[in-house]
Amino acid sequence: MPATCHLSIPDAYAGVFGHFNQHCVLASCTKDDEWCKLYDATSQDCVTTFVDPKERKGQNDNNVACFYPRDDIILNDGVLWDARVGAMPIHRFDKFFQSSSGCFHPGGNEVIIDKEVWDFRTRSLLLSCPALHNTTITFSPMNDVMYAVGNTPLMDEDEAPMNNWFRVVDSRTYDHIHTQLTDRDIVGFTVHPHDRYIAMLHHSEDIGDSICKLYTIGRVKRSAETGDGASASSGEDEEDEEDEEAQ
Repeated sequence: MPATCHLSIPDAYAGVFGHFNQHCVLASCTKDDEWCKLYDATSQDCVTTFVDPKERKGQNDNNVACFYPRDDIILNDGVLWDARVGAMPIHRFDKFFQSSSGCFHPGGNEVIIDKEVWDFRTRSLLLSCPALHNTTITFSPMNDVMYAVGNTPLMDEDEAPMNNWFRVVDSRTYDHIHTQLTDRDIVGFTVHPHDRYIAMLHHSEDIGDSICKLYTIGRVKRSAETGDGASASSGEDEEDEEDEEAQ
């Protein structure tokens, strides 16, 4: 049966579902605007539009609004909103870097904006984690590690830095565990629900298309195995073996 479009949101470039209420969709605007919108996917109605009345300096090309773990609070480009109250912000975090919009830690007590970690309850700065600078974060299903993929700024391709790497960070201590290089720029990243695999979407200049690769977590390449077939991997290795490539 062919797929049909259930909800179309004009001028939005990113959207996320609620953690518990899957009928809630939070849409982020294009970089020329400064709003995010909360939609009811069942009725297809826009419930609330969140626009910060205070002008923000610069534009954030990597901004993606997100839900608090209980879905009642929204974070959009460093600004907190209470979805139950209305469209007025409840707090603005200081942003030391414009490139990252931030996310909630699944534990619910911390807000991560670029490399700065804030206390959600007191709104005070807890620590800085340099390994998270200018990255987009994906938490593992067990929420014990973060996968931080480098952001690529929108500029001429000849000038743009490579984002052919991701870092593994302990989500409790914020210690840097491992940095993994890849052979192409990463444009998409996701983790298997059972924490067994990583899937990455790469952009390939030579064939003018994208390539999806599947990696096994916690194993090294077969060439690094010992003669009796035992793996020589260490406990830090989060991703080393390329299992499958599909074009």
